[in-house]
Amino acid sequence: MQNKPDAWKQKYDDLVQTKIDRLRSLSPDTLTELRAQGTALVGEIRSVLAEDPANQKAQELGKRWTDLLEKLMGKPVSSVELGRHPSAQEWNPKMATFVDKPVWDFMTRVLAAKP
Repeated sequence: MQNKPDAWKQKYDDLVQTKIDRLRSLSPDTLTELRAQGTALVGEIRSVLAEDPANQKAQELGKRWTDLLEKLMGKPVSSVELGRHPSAQEWNPKMATFVDKPVWDFMTRVLAAKP
């Protein structure tokens, strides 16, 4: 029987591989648009890092974050799973090359605070 941390790691690894496969299948124009959306969203998130992750603005950004991840993945992504995943608590630049540690940590708190 697989222990819980290994099971979570496997789920996360599967999620990353799905994202990689999806990105390889997208056109250059679509990738450019998704990068632009991600850059804009990260800029907005940086502007609210000091705010309560449970407030309305942070939760709206969390929804947009999840929606963008769904576009990247090509399928629904559970914000509950993203917020609970143990790897989400430990920053690793390989996990999300488009975002820095303060933004990653804030979005982890936003997803954890989701009603």
